Amino acid sequence: MEIIQGRISERYYSIKKEISNWNFEKLTGIGKKALHDKYAILEINIFRFIDYPDKETIEENYKHIIFRNSFIIWKLSESQFPKELYEYGKNELIRSSEAVIDLFSVVKEQRLDLVFEIVWAGYSVNDHWGRGVIEFAFVNSILSCFDNELFQQGLESKKRHPLIDGEYQCKYQHNY
Repeated sequence: MEIIQGRISERYYSIKKEISNWNFEKLTGIGKKALHDKYAILEINIFRFIDYPDKETIEENYKHIIFRNSFIIWKLSESQFPKELYEYGKNELIRSSEAVIDLFSVVKEQRLDLVFEIVWAGYSVNDHWGRGVIEFAFVNSILSCFDNELFQQGLESKKRHPLIDGEYQCKYQHNY
């Protein structure tokens, strides 16, 4: 977790003021990451747990309790993204979300319980979804909640390349 926190903390300083000013409205972000032989992209919504509209009916399927009232909720159907690929990257998402909750809590000077809804995701056809790349995509999705330029880059990637069974259709392109 220290490595993940290091990756987040190095970059979160650029949005520290925005986090501090966040009034707990729903956040939406799209993050992507391309490495030499792997690629991941995801779109998330972030809610404070007490403001989550479906908190009374959080589904058991694809829900992972991070701690207390903080959750990762997978909102994609099996046809959009195969469950076994989600399971492959789940631990990276949990570790990354724990680090984000810690950092947001420090900046806001209160313990936060957050809900992370994953509403869109993709991976390279040459790779599996995990293997380290998803934590970078997750961090970028968090940053893009507060950085419109980064959000627009993620949105453009999402529009440019369709998903087919969770596979992000962008073979051998280097300017994702």
